[in-house]
Amino acid sequence: MYKPIPSGPWKNPPVKEGIYTAQIVELTETVYGAANDPMLKVLFRLLDTDDYFVTHLYFPKTNSIKAQQRLYHFCGCVGLPKYAVLDEPESFANRRLRLDVREVAPTKANYAVPYHDVYRFLPPEEDAEEAIGAEEERDVLVR
Repeated sequence: MYKPIPSGPWKNPPVKEGIYTAQIVELTETVYGAANDPMLKVLFRLLDTDDYFVTHLYFPKTNSIKAQQRLYHFCGCVGLPKYAVLDEPESFANRRLRLDVREVAPTKANYAVPYHDVYRFLPPEEDAEEAIGAEEERDVLVR
């Protein structure tokens, strides 16, 4: 069955809020706003639902701390450095991670229509289990 590729987060399929395993399909560099600030369009494949899903990573020229943190978490979850998003975007293809998907409330900016977007990036399931195991091991050593 044909699954359309959303043009942006406001066109994502209506999925339930929750954690989804995803695979990165591609990163596309573009610009947004009157200042032509850099933006990355990240295309995922939700493996749980077999849907395409898009989020944007914004890089305002004002050096937004929130944008930098979001980029840091995204790159950290797939094990790549921040500079790779612009220098080596193809290195992100086929990497897996988990996405915490939430509904975004309607505002004037999103045409007063609720939509679903990535609230936060999470490491793949196996990395999360390793981190929990390491934390439990550390607790045993501390006691």
